[in-house]
Amino acid sequence: MADVDYILKLEELVQGKTDKIDFLRNDDIQRDNILECLHRLLMSGYPETTPQGCFLESENYIIYELSLNHNKTPSSFRVLDFGDKFTVLRL
Repeated sequence: MADVDYILKLEELVQGKTDKIDFLRNDDIQRDNILECLHRLLMSGYPETTPQGCFLESENYIIYELSLNHNKTPSSFRVLDFGDKFTVLRL
C-alpha cells in the first residue's frame, strides 16, 4: 500500500466513513507513521483542540488510544499493534 493510500484510509476513518481499518506492517506503514498521521488529521480539522493519547500494553498487542474532546465531534481512536499488522478503530 502506497503512503498516500493509508493516509486516505485514515481520513475516511476520521471523517466517520468507516469504523475499522486493517494495515499490514511494511516499510511505509509503521505504528509511528499511523499515529502521526492520525494526530495530524485530527489537528487539521480542529486546530483549537489538542488530541490526548496514551499507550497500554497487553500480552498480544500494544494499544494506543487517541481521544479528541470537541463539543461538536467527540471521538476516540484505538490503534492495535499486533506486530505484523495494525487495526485502527473509531470508537
